[in-house]
Amino acid sequence: MFSSVSGCAFAGIYAQIVRVETDAAFGIPAIEVVGVPGSEVRESRERVRIAIKNTGYTLRQQKILINLSPAGVRKDGTALDLPIAIGILLANELIRPDRIPYLFFTGELSLSGDILPVRGVLPAVCAAREAGIAACVVPVANLAECADLTDVQVFGASSLRECCDFINGRGTLTGMSGNGYLREKRDGLKDAAAVSPDDFADVRGQTEAKRAALVAASGMHNIALIGPPGSGKTMIARRLSGILPSLTYEESLELTKIYSAAGLLSGGGLLKQRPFRSPGTRITLPAMIGGGSDVRPGEITLADQGVLFLDEMPEFDLRILEALRAPLQDGFVRVTGLRSAYTFPARVLLAAGMNPDKAGTGGSREYLARISGPLWDRFDIGIRMKPVGYESLRDTGSGVPGAYTTETMRQAAEEARQRQLYRFRGSDLMFNSQIGPGQIRDFCRTDGNGERLLENFSREHAVSVRGYHRVLKTARTIADLAGSEDIREEDLLEAMTYRCGIEDVESKGEA
Repeated sequence: MFSSVSGCAFAGIYAQIVRVETDAAFGIPAIEVVGVPGSEVRESRERVRIAIKNTGYTLRQQKILINLSPAGVRKDGTALDLPIAIGILLANELIRPDRIPYLFFTGELSLSGDILPVRGVLPAVCAAREAGIAACVVPVANLAECADLTDVQVFGASSLRECCDFINGRGTLTGMSGNGYLREKRDGLKDAAAVSPDDFADVRGQTEAKRAALVAASGMHNIALIGPPGSGKTMIARRLSGILPSLTYEESLELTKIYSAAGLLSGGGLLKQRPFRSPGTRITLPAMIGGGSDVRPGEITLADQGVLFLDEMPEFDLRILEALRAPLQDGFVRVTGLRSAYTFPARVLLAAGMNPDKAGTGGSREYLARISGPLWDRFDIGIRMKPVGYESLRDTGSGVPGAYTTETMRQAAEEARQRQLYRFRGSDLMFNSQIGPGQIRDFCRTDGNGERLLENFSREHAVSVRGYHRVLKTARTIADLAGSEDIREEDLLEAMTYRCGIEDVESKGEA
């Protein structure tokens, strides 16, 4: 008998619906899997057979052929265990077929028949929803991560027996539907935005650097913090994620899909805070960019929609630093595996902390020269930080009106972000840093004085085309913080100051 059941395969972090077609015919008992199965899927044949036996079902003496369609996509992982088992039982007429066309299955089977959790359940269920499947059966341990979805019912099963009883109408499963979606779609997840316990009020002095951090967070601009040890570079960088604007529903859904596919979800529902990732200087290239034999997203993808902090950036392997150039420019990273290529999102705010030289005294030029000119060109903001004086250490700043605290900075960044979303309505843009060269004139208007100011600055500093555009985009964010629709001269001057911080460090490093 023939049967067809819906499961899924993964291409990087993206799920694709797979039809598990099973044909059972009289012959020498055997289970064969075709359709480009990976090693884990090939190994599932005996695992699934024993799980079916230990669940209490007896299969006929048959030759069973399982085809995983489409055949051009490689299938890896253990998430196809459950749909393969359901397909075999259906081909043996041990479960009812009437509900199968409306169901999607994913899960790993133990030899006892228990359904074990797998990674990537959220993107799998989203793919099933987009394919028009009405309900999904997932491991009960993965059920919570689907709590905020709508237009699809999600059921959690703990064992193959429980799942079969549900299909046969003799039992029920724990179920979820997306009641939370409508509320969060309307409110933009603001009500649950988690804030880091570390506050900018703890950073003494460094007013210019805190202002630069606010501009960076408001428009997702890459920022370089250069200064001697103890000047507060790491403190400022680690507080950046606490002032980033709230995630929209779409951003939260995509971010949660990434962490689900990577197997890093620890709670239920969608992620509601932008990530902060801070890899060490000994990190490998696949761990940073993504890849490996079992292709996984790297740190730059895990930091998507949030902050990627490289402390002592010149200490990182030069191959890693150069590999960051294209993702920082394009917003995505391409990873080539043994059999196929994958595209991962990588829209990050890069924060780099570095001493002026290896000793931190500013006496050597070779240290910063490890960072190439094209990579420096990916930064919008450069800040030279000086040692904090005694007066700043003694001053709490709590009584200063408008003092830089995490709460006041987050509110300012949120208001600037709302202006950006209104300006970019109808487009794919989310932040000023994402404005493309062809969109500069539409979104970054200046008056005649501003044009002359830019022209003189470009000539005096020999600014590249990319640097020119970055000055304009940073000035656009500064104007948004001030509530101005047009970019003013003072906005350009501040943005030019930040660009000079990059040009100054780059020229000293290359001298």
